[in-house]
Amino acid sequence: MNTTLALQPRDARLICKLLYSTLKREEDEIRRIGMSDARIDHHLCSVAFAPELVVGYLLRKEALIHRIPVECERQFADGGIVDACFIENGAYTALCEIKGPWGLWRTDREPLRKDVRKLLSHGFSEAASARRYNAWILVAEIQSAADLRQWVHEVVTGIAEIDEYEVSLPIPVNRTLDALTIWNGHRHDCLWVVVFSVRR
Repeated sequence: MNTTLALQPRDARLICKLLYSTLKREEDEIRRIGMSDARIDHHLCSVAFAPELVVGYLLRKEALIHRIPVECERQFADGGIVDACFIENGAYTALCEIKGPWGLWRTDREPLRKDVRKLLSHGFSEAASARRYNAWILVAEIQSAADLRQWVHEVVTGIAEIDEYEVSLPIPVNRTLDALTIWNGHRHDCLWVVVFSVRR
């Protein structure tokens, strides 16, 4: 059993690595299935099209592989609900809101900004000392990590300042059927995971 990630502190780097391995594992599996039988190719696309709730489920599964305790869709007594809560020695050490997969071409950025505000405003009294992170899964044509950081910075401008910041390696999107990598005129070349904390 791989426990390397389990030994790392619950911070932006760990969450980024965990989400990266979650998505990479799923993308690789879809690719393997698609290559084994061309007749089912059109039913397969990519984790880039997975609903957010599914990504949360896959994250929890990946956390089990690495023996990292995670609660998903956790509701706190003060009413706040968090996508993922990391636990260490029985205490909440990190809260994480997941957004995406999210196309960089989308003009409506308010859902992303809303998640940033949520973690800044809610008390989450049972996890008051836990670090708070946003994890965005971004779908894009191949860009540089510097371009992504600039894009994230622009989205959170006026709400908060970025504190911790981590970005994954790009995950190439399954290309067993090219047509499925184009949606609303936009290419889906790769997935990136960006994890960050903010301060006012």
